[in-house]
Amino acid sequence: MPQKNHNPKKKKRKLLNTFYTVLLVLIVICIVLCFTVAHYVNMINIVDTGTRNIISISEDLISEKNVRNILLIGTDSRDSSDRGRSDTIILLSVNEHTQNMTMVSLMRDMYVDIPNYGKGKINAAYSHGGAELLMDTVEENFGIRVDDYIAVNFSSFAGIVDAVGGVEITLSDAEAAEVNNILRNEVNELMGDPKDADFLEKGGTYRLSGKQALCYSRIRYVGDADFERTERQRTVLNQVISEARTLNIFKLDSLLSEALPQMTTNISKNQMYGYAVKAPMYIFTYDIVQMRVPVDGSWSYADIDGESVISVDFNDNIISLAENLYEIQYDGN
Repeated sequence: MPQKNHNPKKKKRKLLNTFYTVLLVLIVICIVLCFTVAHYVNMINIVDTGTRNIISISEDLISEKNVRNILLIGTDSRDSSDRGRSDTIILLSVNEHTQNMTMVSLMRDMYVDIPNYGKGKINAAYSHGGAELLMDTVEENFGIRVDDYIAVNFSSFAGIVDAVGGVEITLSDAEAAEVNNILRNEVNELMGDPKDADFLEKGGTYRLSGKQALCYSRIRYVGDADFERTERQRTVLNQVISEARTLNIFKLDSLLSEALPQMTTNISKNQMYGYAVKAPMYIFTYDIVQMRVPVDGSWSYADIDGESVISVDFNDNIISLAENLYEIQYDGN
């Protein structure tokens, strides 16, 4: 009976060749991914906030290693030479334990303590000292760690919405009319378009362009004033994230190429690489939660020095933030 010719050395050599081939492919993939991430990271405007003020209560701030808080700042600046004002302030809290991304709108008329500047509306902090002072102001008044910030201006926001193909929004007749009003009096001129360009005929469900979504986000005098305004902003941001989840690799490249050069942030390049690795997990698997500060029942309108402001019970809001962002019970002390 013929014997099978077993050659252990030949078999071992074949296994080694397969191993080295797979290893080489993995190395090439890693190199390509590293260069790709570096390509995108280098598009972002990164500033150093190493000299940022460390306020006296910093050691008492609520923080947790699995929670990262990023302040999203929408400014009304027209170009890079103009800081502008913080028209939109949203705290994006990423909790890797609960796998939630929580968007917290901060009402811009809240009357707060601004470090080294006394009391004033929270959006004045950005005018006084930029993103760093705004971060310090949020920490001092709400007792939570703010790790990073990302700032974009009006035209950047519109470009990002266009890059995802627009957002689907349902508007009332009053909202549609106000979108047209803001297009006519502000945005079309800013974009260099005719005053009556891109008007909405009436209320209804539309796929809004970047310009139209920007106007929708800026509506203030329809409904419950700034409270509904912040809700609209969160709705648009939520829709942008939802649309980004559906993009193919080519459209995703277009989105990143449009969005990243328009962003200014204090997130270091090393941190960016970490975020880049985790970004697909955040975008595609995390739940999106929305809230607003001040929370219901914790605020009232007030007139201070002839200016209408929102007076806030900060303790109630710290308790709510601790519970919603960190799942901890804060005793108010």
